[in-house]
Amino acid sequence: MEHDANKTGAGSGLNGLLTQENSELRDRVADLEHRVQAQSDELTCLKSSLSDCLRRLATLESSRGGPHYHVPVHNYHGAVMHASHCSTELMALQSQASPNFASAKSPSVAPSGGPSFSKKSAPAATAVGGGATRASAAGRRTTGSGGGGHTVSYGPPPAKHPASRQSAKEQPLHVSVSQSAGNKEPVWVKDFNRLETIEGKREFVGRLQEEGILRIYLRGRAVNLYAPSDIGDQLSAKEIGEAPNTQLKLEWVYGYRGRDCRSNLYHLPTGELVYFVASVVVLHNVEEGTQRHYTGHNDDVKCLAVHPDRITMASGQVAGHDKKQGKPHVRIWSSVDLTTLHVLGLGDFERAVSCLAFSRADGGTHLCVVDDANEHAISVWDWSRGHKLTETKTSTEPVLACECHPLDAGVIITCGKNQLAFWTLEGCQLTRKNGIYDKHDKPKFVLCLTFSQNGDLITGDSNGSILVWPAAPTGLARP
Repeated sequence: MEHDANKTGAGSGLNGLLTQENSELRDRVADLEHRVQAQSDELTCLKSSLSDCLRRLATLESSRGGPHYHVPVHNYHGAVMHASHCSTELMALQSQASPNFASAKSPSVAPSGGPSFSKKSAPAATAVGGGATRASAAGRRTTGSGGGGHTVSYGPPPAKHPASRQSAKEQPLHVSVSQSAGNKEPVWVKDFNRLETIEGKREFVGRLQEEGILRIYLRGRAVNLYAPSDIGDQLSAKEIGEAPNTQLKLEWVYGYRGRDCRSNLYHLPTGELVYFVASVVVLHNVEEGTQRHYTGHNDDVKCLAVHPDRITMASGQVAGHDKKQGKPHVRIWSSVDLTTLHVLGLGDFERAVSCLAFSRADGGTHLCVVDDANEHAISVWDWSRGHKLTETKTSTEPVLACECHPLDAGVIITCGKNQLAFWTLEGCQLTRKNGIYDKHDKPKFVLCLTFSQNGDLITGDSNGSILVWPAAPTGLARP
């Protein structure tokens, strides 16, 4: 009996040692995982910083002049330059730092936009919604759609705006409507109290002569253009004037759209804040007081997503007025040089693109998109090839947010009104399971969601509750 007791004691001691060793091993593995994650974040930050440095070097070298080669580089102001041989090597290094640049092609209209490098220059342009940056009121604008519309020409902006590129005294302000091929006579405004319709659309030109204001109406919205005080009495809306040879450049965008969308603000490793307002995505550097602008969209941007490499961006827009180019779609673009890489879903989405999310467990291979149709379809795309893998309906209720699981590949979570759905991508099929609240009161709205470091889901709802949803082996999620 003593022998059996000794055996039992030795066995329990051995089990205790094994348990302690397993516990230490798990702690070491967890510590290694944290170190790997930290190193991965540092590498991402280094890649972003390197890309930003290369972009600045290429711009600085181009501004100094020198021999020109056939290497197109987009500067901050949206103009296409040709960098020297050194810039070619820099762009090659940049493509190595981010694999997405090696296959970067622009199948649609490349964006144009630029920042303001000087803190002293007063911002003079404001982005307003409606498909185009309406701050460029001193440029040329074609009304209507197609090639048979009228072109309304405006003079330069008033001299009191410091960002104007040309003094207002050099040219008087004229208003002219050029004759199109399908019309015999141009339409003129004869009296500022009388508004004439141009080409059957609600776009008007009027003049408030007493105040020296030229007022134009675009889609029912009034835009006032102020004439210089020294030549205000000499203006006449009946005179035909030539369009100025200069145009406004977007330097600063005021505002931020956060009223009707989620996941609309991100912080890049370069120190820039990324957000959107109207049809412009703004990259704002708080420390330097500068902005860069992605202007590839032709109508209001509704959602934004950042790739795990922290360089590639995705933005979705609402339906525009143009039947062909104004359809809701997603644009994949680079935050380094603001070039469009891919355009997804022209004709596949309805009303608007409301939610976007890159996959995270597989390095951002897939892009999840939720549109604003009646049944809010969710689709998964292989964005690098422009191929849609699958699509299914979510709910008739609004979907507010969509996120991909950071550890489990193929797991997508959506939330919104009366819903919290867990989607699993298997092959080309999406299967859905709803969250089970058990003892907790089911909220009317699940407003937002995020993940902890160990992969647990954290949600915030309209009840004021923050719930943690641990991953369950059965696949049924309970808080």
